[in-house]
Amino acid sequence: MRTYLSTLIFLLISQVTLAQVDLEKYNNTTTNQEYIDLLADDLKKLERFVSFFSKNSDEPRTPSEVAPLKVAFNQHDYDVNIDQVTQANIQFTDLMKDDFISIKLVQDPSIYRSLDDIKAPVYLKKVYYHDGTTQNIETKTNINTHFTPDLELTKAVDKIDIEIAFSTVKKIDSLVLPAKVNQKVTYHGVDIEVIEVSDKGILFKTSSDELKLDEIQAILKDKRRVSSYSSQRSGMHPKEFNLFIKNSVKKIDDIIAYANANIEMEHSQFKSVVGAKLSDLEAQLSTEFNKSEGVSYHYHEFGKPVDKLVIYNNNETYERSITKTLTNREPKSRYIGSKGGKTLIYNQDLKLVKEFSSKYFFINDYYFETDLQYFYLNDKLEMQPLSYYKVNNILNNFVVIQEDDESPQELVDPTNKKIMNVDSYEEDKDFKYALIASNNSYYLLNNKSLTPVKINNVDKVRTADKGYFVVMKDEKYGFMNTEGQIVVPIQYDEVKSFSSMTDLLPTDLLFAVKQKDKWGFVDVNNKTVIPFIYSGVKGTFSYGIALVYLDDALGLINLKNEKKSKFIDGNYSSSSNFGKRMINLSDSTYNYKGDKEIDN
Repeated sequence: MRTYLSTLIFLLISQVTLAQVDLEKYNNTTTNQEYIDLLADDLKKLERFVSFFSKNSDEPRTPSEVAPLKVAFNQHDYDVNIDQVTQANIQFTDLMKDDFISIKLVQDPSIYRSLDDIKAPVYLKKVYYHDGTTQNIETKTNINTHFTPDLELTKAVDKIDIEIAFSTVKKIDSLVLPAKVNQKVTYHGVDIEVIEVSDKGILFKTSSDELKLDEIQAILKDKRRVSSYSSQRSGMHPKEFNLFIKNSVKKIDDIIAYANANIEMEHSQFKSVVGAKLSDLEAQLSTEFNKSEGVSYHYHEFGKPVDKLVIYNNNETYERSITKTLTNREPKSRYIGSKGGKTLIYNQDLKLVKEFSSKYFFINDYYFETDLQYFYLNDKLEMQPLSYYKVNNILNNFVVIQEDDESPQELVDPTNKKIMNVDSYEEDKDFKYALIASNNSYYLLNNKSLTPVKINNVDKVRTADKGYFVVMKDEKYGFMNTEGQIVVPIQYDEVKSFSSMTDLLPTDLLFAVKQKDKWGFVDVNNKTVIPFIYSGVKGTFSYGIALVYLDDALGLINLKNEKKSKFIDGNYSSSSNFGKRMINLSDSTYNYKGDKEIDN
């Protein structure tokens, strides 16, 4: 089936919004009525979008005063930011979608919203498949998005090469255009002409839709400089565009009426005939819409009479690309799908190896459930019924089960073999580990181990966040990583855990430890970075800043052990916004980088 509605929606509202239509649902319809209902529902959504974004408010609004746009570009600071952002431990997962493998980036769990912080397209450059073969990706596909892009890869993926393409405005141009009808100026070879002027807005036309206008401001008749509170852009004059929309919606309505009149038609024939009508309409509307291709109309409302229009355009950019190789954080031995109430099992080469007529909900690659029972998918690809009362997935296809509501918890491996009783366990899906307590011992299951590994020579283990654990032996403390390695020896009197509410950049990886009644910070090799001179610590480093006590007075230090604030008393409060702390001390308020906040 053609992607008719997606094109119509793109033509009608792509200038002002982004709408997505799930086209696969049309192919999956089983009745004509279901098909019509879906089509009618999408048309209603289209009408709502068009109504919302094409309506200009007649209510008076107060325009927002603004300052002239200026760019203060500092290449050194921008490069430092790029270096910091790209140190993030970005990973990816692969998943099956529409009979192909798609890639989904996974942010660094130590840094909140690290993918959003990149603020740059991420292009897939090369794919390393599970069988050792590779594929170069010639088409630039931005995978730095919340949606999973379909790349039409054909096998399980082990690694990928990506290019992060940073770009920022280095210099800007501005031009001033008097708000008078037929006033025209040529800019970068493009004609810009004022078409209409009203008491609250202005319509102008550019002879090319390739000219990117980064900011539009206006000088009002009363000499104030303001920004527009409403804007629209289209390849047609607004009056023609509104008529085009009206006619388009009517023609789609006519097709829905035809579909209702022929609802008794055999379903496959119905889809073919109605789909053909919509495809023909798509081609017709596309031709009408593209008659004015190359011309762009811009309407901006300012709420007051305009004297001059100020147009800003990016004149020069600074660009820098970073290439990284990412590993698959969850490599799969098989892919599980469902279609039409059936459960489908595919191998790593996307070959369908088993089809079940019933729908099973997967817990992991081996354990499944229905509303009434749990099942195990054995080596013969048979759904083996289980008598378990409860099954919880933890990691690497291991599960924790209970035989009944009074029985102890037990760890069961991917072969359905019981390993040990479980007194308690903690799992962390972000850092891919499970810490298991059993019979006064601790075991670690990570993303690399095939079996739980016993943690020897410790009395107690607790999670310290950010992928680390506090370990204790004979009332001394140290740190262990998720691979079970002791990175900070168990020799300190007290230690401080990391916080799940603050970001931990790679440069912040310092452990707060106490010896001989003084606190300091050591690195992952137990090298002292911040000397043992502090009477206490309020938290670990984040964005190069830590809260420490010096003779019972609280203040901020940086990674060079320099004071970033006054040390007055112990009064403080703090908050966290997506991992970035705001700290209030007695002398001032400090942002997440340790800079004083300036009162407006």
